[in-house]
Amino acid sequence: MADFPASVPQRGILVGGLLAGWNCAILAVVLVNGKPLLKTRCTPPGAWPFPQDVRFKPGDFDGIEVVAGDAPDRIWINERIKRLQEDQAPKNKASAV
Repeated sequence: MADFPASVPQRGILVGGLLAGWNCAILAVVLVNGKPLLKTRCTPPGAWPFPQDVRFKPGDFDGIEVVAGDAPDRIWINERIKRLQEDQAPKNKASAV
């Protein structure tokens, strides 16, 4: 199974996949039925100001390229997924007997 890149800029141009060349901003990293998804807002080349909300699963794109002159924060996707999985895992409670 393909994974997301370890870290990507919060916004930029998609590299690889069906939406290569689209401008993209990551809104959130979520788990749906235990599977990680990136919630994004993307705009096709030349179609501004008509963004579309897109959900990506691992392997849908190779990376995000930073637009020249922009300095977005980086998102560490794998760390966020790990934290989400830990938060959703059932907690083992030791009973004091």
